[in-house]
Parts: sequence; C-alpha cells; structure tokens
Amino acid sequence: MDLGLQPISNRLKKSENEKEPLFRLALSVCNNTGQIRIEDPFPVKELRSRFPWLDTNFEPETHLDDFVEKVIFLTGIKENAKIGAFSFKDDSFLTRLERRGFVNTWRLDPKEDLGIEYDSFGIETLQDRFVLEKVKEVQNKHGYSDIFIVRHAIEHSYNIEEFLQVTKLILKPHGHVIWELPDCEKSLSMNDYTMIWEEHIHYFTQFTFKHFIESEGFEVLLCESIDYPFENSIIAITKLSSKETKTKIDNSKKLSNELNRALNFFKFLSSQKKIIRSNLELIRKENGPIVVYGAGHLAVSFLSILEISDLIEFAVDDNEKKVGMWMPIGNLEIKASAKLYQSKPGVCLLCLNPQNQPQILKKHERYTSNGGIFASIFPGSFNYLNRLL
Repeated sequence: MDLGLQPISNRLKKSENEKEPLFRLALSVCNNTGQIRIEDPFPVKELRSRFPWLDTNFEPETHLDDFVEKVIFLTGIKENAKIGAFSFKDDSFLTRLERRGFVNTWRLDPKEDLGIEYDSFGIETLQDRFVLEKVKEVQNKHGYSDIFIVRHAIEHSYNIEEFLQVTKLILKPHGHVIWELPDCEKSLSMNDYTMIWEEHIHYFTQFTFKHFIESEGFEVLLCESIDYPFENSIIAITKLSSKETKTKIDNSKKLSNELNRALNFFKFLSSQKKIIRSNLELIRKENGPIVVYGAGHLAVSFLSILEISDLIEFAVDDNEKKVGMWMPIGNLEIKASAKLYQSKPGVCLLCLNPQNQPQILKKHERYTSNGGIFASIFPGSFNYLNRLL
C-alpha cells in the first residue's frame, strides 16, 4: 500500500510559509507470516522531535498492576532478581515491581549507556543506538539480568531481528523478556487508517507477534491482548528458548485470516477516501465549518492519508506551546480551544485518543449547547463522524 509522500507528524511549523519535509510511506505484508511493516522507514534524524515539550505520547496503564502480578507468578523471580528496562516507558512498570520488593533494578541511560547527546529524542533514537557494541558495554556495566522489560518500543525498531538478538545478550541463560506493544487487529478490521504512524515500523496482531517472537528463539509463557477504547495492547512474557531451530507457523487458516485482513485494509483505502470526503463535504454543507481537536500524529495521519485537509478550517489543541504554530499538513493553524466559541459553531472532529474524549465533551458542553457538534474520527467510537449522517 503506497501512500505517496507524507509529512512527519511531529514537525510542527513556526510559520505558515515554513516548508515541511515529505517522505514516501508504503506498507507491505509478508505472505509467510502475516506481518505488516513500513517498507522504507523515514530517516531517524528526521523523526527526532525539534521541541523537547512535544514528547507527550503516553501509553495506557490501567492493566499494569495485574500485568506485574502475572510477571511475578509466571517467571517465579525472587526478590534479589536483577531486572533491567529499555526506556522511560518502562519506569511505571519498574516502580510497581519495586513496591513489591524487587529493588535490584536498572534502566538504560540514554547518555551514559547509548551515547545520546540530544536534548530531545524518543524511541526512534533509542532503538537506533541499541546495537551490539553498545549493549556489550551495558552488559559489562550491569551484568546479566533475570528480566528485561520492553514496553512500546519493538514496533519502532528499524532492524527488529537485530533488536531481539541484542536483547538476548542482556539476559541470563533462561532469562525473561517482558513485552508490550500495540495490537493492530482492531484498527485493521475497522479500516482505521490513523493506525499508520511513521514512527511505528511494525504492525502486529496477537497472532503475528506470538509467532514472530517464537521464530526468533523465545518461548512464550503468556501472550494476551488488553482491551482499550482506541487501540488494544499486546502483553507478553517470554523467556529464552532452549530450541535452536526457528518455529514455523502451524495454523494456515489463521495465517490466511491475517493476510486477508491486511490486504482488505490495503485495498479499502481508496474507497475510504471517497466515503470520508463525501461525508465531510455533506456535513460541512449542512452544519457549517469543520475544525479538528488535537494537533498530534493521529490528526496528521487522518488528514494526510485520507487527503482531506482542505476541508478543515483550523486545528485546536490544549497544549499552550502548540498554539500559534502550524500543522505539517494543510497549512492548518493551531489555536486554543477557546476559539471554538469565537466563530460560527459547526463540527469539531475529535482526533484525540477516545479514552480522553469524554473529558473534552464535558469541558466543552457550551459548544454543543450553542449548536456545535463533536464527532470522532475513530470508527469504533459511539460518535464516529460517519454516524452523523
């Protein structure tokens, strides 16, 4: 699925005339595994945020207390177990383990362990520096670990096979790796193209991740999908396998289902573009101007991939530092949410995680009482824009 030239979601512009870089974005699915990935990832240096305050991608965590208990039970770790972690996204998990008495913990230090000198960076840079030479130094510094935690990072990996092999170097012979990553099955089934984000190189379902991790020499003790309003989370507990040969997918019917889902997702894009444009044009004609709420990567994906930014008046965002800047698609100015009340009420498309949308609806009850309409861009939402018609 070739999406042509696409902008970088975090590349907010300081002026309307600033030129944003564009890169080709295309996805493919492997016939042998059902795995979906971006063909030619954007350059890492281009993905690095130019604004330290912009790194605000938070992961769902209401399942973590239960997940920690499952890790303790299934791994059988003792209180003196050495537990390492990949990134800042693992801090809340480590904190929970420490509260349970597991205090022999450590986390990769971006500067000291990986040599990262930038003031602003994210997982895109951490995965780029997580290589054999650096990890050997990490292992010499911290020793071998019983457990290594990797939450919401593997999907960012440019060389995922190397990422896994390097991870093994940190572990004791039968050590465990704790994984968490997005489950894309819901988005694929609903043809939700906001799933596509240039920083996510790999798009797994529970089935494809389990078989992939097994094929790379890990034994899977647990692999579950945790339900969330927008995007489910795959959680997995694995350990180094004693098997030397890679496993093969033994469920051809399930693999066929995965391939069909992916291919349908690819093929439906052309129709979805026409449907969304037609619906938005009708909504605008009947209800007035359309704005978007949330100037993050979900909004950029929605507007750019579906090619509908020309139908939008402006964007609003509650991050004061974004106000006065311009989105990297459609030359849309970002304004404070108070601007919803300073023009004719129309339709406001919610581009925030559905988990956060109820707070917005409550905060702006006056907008709807004045005749404005809130609609979500996500197909699974109760107020999905296509249901307005």
